[in-house]
Amino acid sequence: MKCVPRSNSRVRKPRVQEKENCFGFLSREISITTPHYIVPVGDEATRFLLGKLFKTADTSKHDPLELRAYESPSFRVVPIAAPADIRKRDARTRDAYVKQLHRLASIMGL
Repeated sequence: MKCVPRSNSRVRKPRVQEKENCFGFLSREISITTPHYIVPVGDEATRFLLGKLFKTADTSKHDPLELRAYESPSFRVVPIAAPADIRKRDARTRDAYVKQLHRLASIMGL
């Protein structure tokens, strides 16, 4: 939930420069905290982050990217869907996704 831009109290898509600025802070934070997992929320954040962290990752062929593990020597990136996207799904699909999130949390030790 790092750099969520707002205009008139509403969340909006970040501009390119805003994403670049945010990534500098995130990159420093990653190097200091050395996390085991990074969990980007939503498709836009996921594609941006994977493009920055894994220059060779071809994210265009995978849709959706959520709940796939992308591994580096230091950590794993596991994208999840944005809450608004989950709410749009039918009840059965939403319930199955929530169960997957619980399994993921268990694997991560949360």
